[in-house]
This record gives sequence, C-alpha cells and structure tokens, in this order.
Amino acid sequence: MMLTKQDNGKPFPAKPLLTIVQMIDIISKSRINNIPLDISREDLLKLDYSVEQFRICFSQNNQFVVTISVIVTDVFRIDGELVELSQITEWYRKENPFVDGNSYIFPNKNLAIWDSNSGFEITLYSNKEKDLYERDLGNLSTYNAYSEIKHLPDILSLKPYIGLDILELGCNTETAHKILGKPLETCQRMTGAFGNGAYFEEYHNLILRYDDDSLTQIHFTDIPNIYYDEINLAAPTVLSVLKKRYNIIPNFSYSVIPELGITLGESGIFIYSERIKDLWLNSKRPITSW
Repeated sequence: MMLTKQDNGKPFPAKPLLTIVQMIDIISKSRINNIPLDISREDLLKLDYSVEQFRICFSQNNQFVVTISVIVTDVFRIDGELVELSQITEWYRKENPFVDGNSYIFPNKNLAIWDSNSGFEITLYSNKEKDLYERDLGNLSTYNAYSEIKHLPDILSLKPYIGLDILELGCNTETAHKILGKPLETCQRMTGAFGNGAYFEEYHNLILRYDDDSLTQIHFTDIPNIYYDEINLAAPTVLSVLKKRYNIIPNFSYSVIPELGITLGESGIFIYSERIKDLWLNSKRPITSW
C-alpha cells in the first residue's frame, strides 16, 4: 500500500494495514491521532494506540519514529478540516499536491496519500524523510495540471488495428489534443531500435506514440475498462480467457496478441498499429528497454 523504505532507500508498497473505522486526526508535520513524529521508541511504547491500525517506521538507528501510516475508510480530519473521501477530489483541487501515479505528495504537510480503488492510505513523514518522499517532485506535475486533461469515458471499446472508439490510430497530434487535451510531457526519442525518431506525449496514465505525426501506439500504464467482444481487458483473469481464443506470444513479462493488435503487461496495455506491429512480433528483448 503506502510507501515505506527498502534497504536501498527506495520506496516500495508495504503490507496492507488492518482497516479499523475510527476518526483519524492529523496535524501536518506533527502527528496522527496521539502518535507524534520523532517520538522515541521508548516513549511510543507508553502510548495507548492500536498497533494493528497504524504502521510505524523508525529511523536507521531504530530509535525515533519517522513515518506513521494508516488506512482511512470514510473521513479524516487534517489541521482541523474535515475531509470526506467521497469529496476528496475537491480537497485535492484546493491543496494541489504533486501526483505520482496513484500517490499524492503534499510537501507543505509532510503528507503522502496512496489512493486507488482498492484502498486509501495516508502516511505522515518527518523532515528526516523529506528527501525520500520528495526527491522526484521536480519530475512530477501537480494535481491541478491534470485538470487540463479531458477525462476519458469509464468504458472504452477496442477496435483491433484501428484504436479505440474515442481515439483512432493514424490520427495526428492536433486531433488527439482535441480529444484528450494538453499532454503533461512530450519527448522525441532519437536513439533505440524501437523508439528511434518516434515522438511521445504523456498524460496521467497514458502515453501516445507518433511516427511522422501519425498515432501508432496507445499505451495505458494502468489499464482502464477496455472491452473487446464483451471481454474486459482490465479483468485479472483476462489472459486465461484470451488464451482460449487467440494466439498469445510471451515476451518476457508481456503477452503479445497479434490478432487484436495489443500487448498486455502486468498492469498496462499497448494498442498498436499495423505500422509498428513487427516491432512487437520480432522483439528479442524486454519491452521496457524501448
């Protein structure tokens, strides 16, 4: 769930916390409920709190609390303000955090939130951990920057080698911008066997590839509800269903399905045109090296 620290200093998803319905009261840069940051392990043991509900991480010398994590199910209070999860987008809009996938970083509060359909976890971190949690802020966009992007429908339809019902392969950047809005980032790849000369535009969880101003690939880093022949390609068991109908070519951690013009990863999907089909069929290396 929320970020903790590996031995190499990088954040990683931690084990799920126990969900307990209780009002969570946060004071920015200070405490969650009665648990303060920077308290010693000895003094923490004197506090009355639910060990099952909170995840506590200590400093390298194992002496002081540097992060406190908790799952919220309905509502929480921060700096005296009541925030309901059903209205969380309004609070995000007001606070304008940095966005990193499903994580939201509030450097002015020393707060990080992991927000997805499967959970909502809050982590309060001490100043000692700011470098860890905030080191990539220069490469991230704020929440309100995303508001310029037009929202996609909840359900999309795949058309093999044509694209999606709302966005067709072969269109130019101008047409895509009318449909999706302004991209967050753009880049031109001048090296690499698979990206040489290609132009890329990145949205929240969507990356578009263009060759000669023609859309050749739609890449969702987190698969939305995309349907083909009444099959939800985002379903956890979709590969077992597709294997019964189509030829699937394993390519490292990816599954290339030429008949549908798609490649499925652990959480993402590539929808590609006939123009770059051979790149997927003939690839002899991990797709992540593209």
